[in-house]
Parts: sequence; structure tokens; C-alpha cells
Amino acid sequence: MQAVNQTISKITFGGRGSKAGRFSGLNNAAVSPSNEIFVADTLNRTVQVFNMEGAYLRKFPTVVSGEGSEAMDPLDISIDGEGHLWVIGETDTSEIIVSYTKKGRHIITIHPSSPNITFHDIAVDKLRNYVTITTAEQEVSGAGDVTVLLYNGTVVRKIETPQWWPNFIAVDKNGRYLVTDMYKTDLVYIYSETGQYQLSLGGKGRILMPVGIYVDSSGNILVADEYDSSVEMFTDSGEHVRRVEPGVMFTGMALAPGGQLVLVNQMYSNVTILSRY
Repeated sequence: MQAVNQTISKITFGGRGSKAGRFSGLNNAAVSPSNEIFVADTLNRTVQVFNMEGAYLRKFPTVVSGEGSEAMDPLDISIDGEGHLWVIGETDTSEIIVSYTKKGRHIITIHPSSPNITFHDIAVDKLRNYVTITTAEQEVSGAGDVTVLLYNGTVVRKIETPQWWPNFIAVDKNGRYLVTDMYKTDLVYIYSETGQYQLSLGGKGRILMPVGIYVDSSGNILVADEYDSSVEMFTDSGEHVRRVEPGVMFTGMALAPGGQLVLVNQMYSNVTILSRY
């Protein structure tokens, strides 16, 4: 397939700083069903919110409890069908998952089953009301899994994967789990809802440094590749469709309901919205 490089309108916002609309060590972003962009502003320990034109709306601290006495460093965000946020964060002692309303009210905090467990990525299965996370066990090579949770933190299932360390994850409309590997980065592994391996996609140099994976409304699989600042598109059966070249560097990606791409650049502390792909 030939690369597609059509004209795409872009809006970039942010920059380094601690004031509203600026970031310090931003990690990733997510877009809500109502088209609000939520950005994990890691070192400022806040989530900042913007509209699809890049205008600043509000922010809130990433507290770890309803009392709000302690905040965490937010690392990644996913959003459920009701617009509630699910945020992986880091405290001085462990990594945790915290859910908030879109205005920042604390809902629930979920702790790992062991202090040696680290969380890599999070994706909400909106159709089944599950939270899925990729985990790894510190100091144990190859010890990682996909953990599926109810919204109250109850474990539904754990899927052990043949990958060294599962990294980024997405869930499609059929409940399949699409998982990248932290070390064997050129493949995406697909598992059934019950955890049975089905197929892999990628290879042949198509994916080199994945920094996000999403499924669009048509069922296409989008893999963000930091190495050459591209997004690779595949069908749900793993066939390569085309390459999207946004024309900007990025270290993270989110997909908006209207088909826009939201690209995060940690190095320059900014976010770019692309009108289409």
C-alpha cells in the first residue's frame, strides 16, 4: 500500500509550564463521548480539559481518595460510556487506578494485587462495562498479563500472554483484546474475549515503536508508531490498509468520536488535533 499524505487541518496547543493550558511531563490523553479532550498532565498532578478547538476549559487535581489529601502523577487515561475517567497514576509507593467524573470528583481507587505489580496501559470496554489493563511484575522477566475488571475493581479474568511484557491495549466491539509488546514491538497480538490467541498483525517493518492502539467506528485498527511519526491502519482481520502520516512528531495518541486524531508530544509538552485521517 502507498502512504496517504492528504492535507489535514491541525490545531496545536499547550507548551511547558504550570499555568492553565500548559503542561509539565504530559503523558497521554483521551477524548470523551462529548468531545472533550482530557490530558494527563503528569508532573503538575492534574488532568486538564480542552475542547476540540484546543481551547482550555478546566482542570482538576488527580487525588487518590475522596478526602483529596494526596495526589498522584497521572500516566494514562481512558473514558467509559458515561464519560467517567479511568486514570493510571503513580504515587510515592505504588501505581493505582482512579476513576473520576468529568468534573474531577473522585469515584473509586483500585490498588494492584501486589506491590510489585505495575500498570502499563488502560482501555475501557464500553459495551461490556469492563476496565482492561496491561500489567507487569517487577523484577520478573516476562511476567505480565491482561487484567479485566468490573467498574468496582472486581477481577473478571486474567489473560496470560506469550509476550514478554504486554504494553498498549485496545478492545474492539467483539470484546477482542489487541495488545502490543514492550520488547517485540513489531507485532500486535489479538485475543478473544475469553483470552484465546487468534492472530497477530504487523511485522515486515510496518510497526517499529508503538505508542498507542485504537479501534475506530468502522472496526479498523489504528497503531500509532512513534519511530517514524505515522499511524498504521489495519482491518479487523489484520490486513494492512494504509499508512497515515500526520506530519508532526508524537509520543502518544487518542481517537475522538468524530474521527479526529489527538497526538501528544511529551518532548514539546503540546497536543495536536488532526481533523481526520
